[in-house]
Amino acid sequence: MSLDPISLCAVGMIIILAGGGLFVRALLSREKESLWPPVAAGALLTGLGVGLGVFRFDTWIVASSLILGVAGLAMGMLRTGALAWSAKLLARPVTQAVLVLTAGIVLLVVGTYQIDRDVQRDITESDRALAQMTGSIAPDLSSSVVSRTDQGRVVHLHHSKSIDNEGQKPTSEADFIRALKLEAHLIQSGPADNDCNCHGWIFASGRYWLLSRWVDPILQDNGYREVQAPKAGDVAIFRDSNGQVSHSALVRGRGADGLILLESKWGQLGRYVHTANKHAYPGHTVRYYHTDRGSHTLHGIEGSKPVEIGAEED
Repeated sequence: MSLDPISLCAVGMIIILAGGGLFVRALLSREKESLWPPVAAGALLTGLGVGLGVFRFDTWIVASSLILGVAGLAMGMLRTGALAWSAKLLARPVTQAVLVLTAGIVLLVVGTYQIDRDVQRDITESDRALAQMTGSIAPDLSSSVVSRTDQGRVVHLHHSKSIDNEGQKPTSEADFIRALKLEAHLIQSGPADNDCNCHGWIFASGRYWLLSRWVDPILQDNGYREVQAPKAGDVAIFRDSNGQVSHSALVRGRGADGLILLESKWGQLGRYVHTANKHAYPGHTVRYYHTDRGSHTLHGIEGSKPVEIGAEED
């Protein structure tokens, strides 16, 4: 909760009025003050402030209630000598240790919550931007080009086609990058084109679109094994929270500090050099795979002709 200047002035005026009322009452009253009025008022106002905050009332109302409530409780404590007792309690090493531990736990919980919130916001923004950018282009599933893995498994490759985006203007490549706050973390290595997506760029010589569902069978059939220390030329596979393949990239290098540089094709966008933690798929995990076959390209791409789905040979 933050206070803008106008809200801050409003809170100040309310507290001045409350303080003035207490000052007049103190001058006019000749009886010994009881501790219960300020304690009751403090508890009531504190509870009211918390409730108003939960229901998102104006900041100045919430802040005023909380400040006056805490002040009322403090007044009651002063009249009972509770502050002296509290000071003695706080001087104990055990109490101090508990306070430090509590402060650490609170900071950890708040920090974790904020990290999770930021990640979820980035994922939502990424999904929105990706949907806007790729909404006008999709693989043409009505026909396919037949390729095969080393084990003879048929893998379908597709050309792209334009689809109706319901009158929505596609996001430009520059706007897409800015929306994800990646403009300072990328090096563009190739222009935008509709020839292939990320998987097709790696496994189909950059000539076709390859659906994500084929990536795991390709890894299995073409002798890929997972590695913890990838080298240039290895494949990086991104997966979502359900373990489904979402993106693929090539490892281009690894620095002495362990930073891994990747290059990948982003849908109908261009190719980019990026790191494993700065990309268009926040929240997705990445694993690395190596094969000794010498190439990532599937068999049968050169000279293949499109065939109707369902008419291919086994």
